[in-house]
Amino acid sequence: MLMKKRFSILSAILIVLADSATVFPQGQDTVALVGDTCAIRFQELQKYVVDYHYDLNYKRKPPEFKYDAALNVMIVNQLKRIDFFQSGLQNDQQLLESARRSINEELVIEYFDRKFAGKYVNNKSIHDAYKQMKRQVVYERFLVDLSAGDSVAAVDSVNAAAARLQSELDHGKGFNDLVGDCHLWFATAKSKEDTGTVAWRQTLTSPSENVIFNLRVGGIAVFKGAEALEIVKVVKNQPLEVEPFE
Repeated sequence: MLMKKRFSILSAILIVLADSATVFPQGQDTVALVGDTCAIRFQELQKYVVDYHYDLNYKRKPPEFKYDAALNVMIVNQLKRIDFFQSGLQNDQQLLESARRSINEELVIEYFDRKFAGKYVNNKSIHDAYKQMKRQVVYERFLVDLSAGDSVAAVDSVNAAAARLQSELDHGKGFNDLVGDCHLWFATAKSKEDTGTVAWRQTLTSPSENVIFNLRVGGIAVFKGAEALEIVKVVKNQPLEVEPFE
């Protein structure tokens, strides 16, 4: 099959590597011709170099090396496409079905990268996450110990107590008032008041600490566990020393 390879590059292209620059001489738009009609344009080659990270993979090589390497792969891929149709493989249903599954998987990955990873994982989101890592939340907590199975007065059950506390919280009741309710309802249960801190790392493994970490200062949350009922109020945020971002 006829294949002509033209290495001249369109216009004067400046490629900056570290502190030096190499200029390719002005050339033609077509850098390769595969078969009689399939032309590879310089813009396609340049996009391929960037998309498949040739500039990173061959960082220590001369600038023209990465274009040569990428162009060779593009030519081989085009020859494979031509051979595919000349061999009549487009009529092989079994082959197409197996290829379709692979293509669908690639499309799903591409969709995720563009619609989700690119949208949520970017420079801004990374810097925002780093800012969160540089603080910790200080909170005060009132805890009722339910491990001894104490009965609940004035409410039907622990679940009802937790729901009622949440309802009162939603209607603007303060931390001290909620603690007073717990003293009334759980008169015979052991209870304690203490303080604690939550840092970003703890939020990765604890849903309740993730809630506390994301509360505003003065915010209150109610948690009901198998052996405890907790009321937590965020007192303040304070700086936390972490490794530099760069």
